Amino acid sequence: MIILANISDDNKNRTLVAVTGDISGEQSGLLVAADTMEGTFYIATCTFVNNLTKLFLVKDPVKGLETLKRVDLRNTITGGAVTECYHIAYTVIDQGN
Repeated sequence: MIILANISDDNKNRTLVAVTGDISGEQSGLLVAADTMEGTFYIATCTFVNNLTKLFLVKDPVKGLETLKRVDLRNTITGGAVTECYHIAYTVIDQGN
């Protein structure tokens, strides 16, 4: 596991990590977020009416996407009108540097 970044949110520390493995003969890592209590969080990608894209961490892969699209959360969570949310498998590939 490779630690890429530490994320602090409301006094809850999470770490963005690459879980390493061998995919198609290349050393790569799938990006996930984990907290100190061994909780894993999915990276949700949301697009907005104004064509912006933002990333969010969600605990439940299905309910989390539904929650991010709620109209009542525009001002408190997403910061705008979400058109769609989905999961993308973000990866890190070791270029041998």
